[in-house]
Amino acid sequence: RPATLEEMQFALPFTQRALLPALRGMADWFARFAPQQVVEQTQQKLEHAGNPLELPVAEFWGLRLLTAILTGLLLALFFTLLYHTAILSVLFLLVGLVLGFYLPMLWLDMQIRQRRDDIQYALPDALDLLTVCVEAGMGLDAAMAQVVTKWNNHLSRAFARALRELRLGRPRVDVMREMADRADVRDLTNFVAAIIQAELHGSPIAHVLRVQSEQMRVLRRQRAQERANQMAVKLLFPLIFFMMPPMFIVLLGPAFLRLSDVFK
Repeated sequence: RPATLEEMQFALPFTQRALLPALRGMADWFARFAPQQVVEQTQQKLEHAGNPLELPVAEFWGLRLLTAILTGLLLALFFTLLYHTAILSVLFLLVGLVLGFYLPMLWLDMQIRQRRDDIQYALPDALDLLTVCVEAGMGLDAAMAQVVTKWNNHLSRAFARALRELRLGRPRVDVMREMADRADVRDLTNFVAAIIQAELHGSPIAHVLRVQSEQMRVLRRQRAQERANQMAVKLLFPLIFFMMPPMFIVLLGPAFLRLSDVFK
């Protein structure tokens, strides 16, 4: 027999049956009352992170509200079962609401930093491939398509989105500038500015790519040297607090035991 509507609904995963309707309801509530500045700031953060969950701004805020409610209820229930005290339950309910509300933003900030580091690290190699392709006679769009084909990282996905927008007929200058704004990486912004200047003034793209590739490699080498120089300072506190005490215990422990026996 054909399945009924209720059976089809129960066949769906729990997230689609319960969480998504609640998320959309909170998103609608946020869309009615949210200030425009808050919406723009959240949209900018989602763009900088590459929008890993592919959520609109309203649904992301709905996710924050839903996470806050669930975290607050779970903490309140846990401490109610543990201590059987209403005051602690209310206190940890409030703590859970605040913590759950800010957890998605902390996760989004981590995604932004990871995406920036990934783009910054992958850009010199991508510029090398772009330079080789353009010097071999390809256009810039075809060279960017080669980067999209060869790699699967945040930079290649940014190139893929730019290529889709170019195929829709948008001007190259606007597409490249928006790609740099979405990434918010200084090296990529400098590269896009050089490409735009070359487009406007009719300079050869291959020469610009060659210069940019050399500069990016120098910058990456300098960043690696800077991190290596900082390593000694970063290792100082772990060595003091985690390595030196066990070493002193191993070396001086037998001596203290013998001294204690002598004084007894």
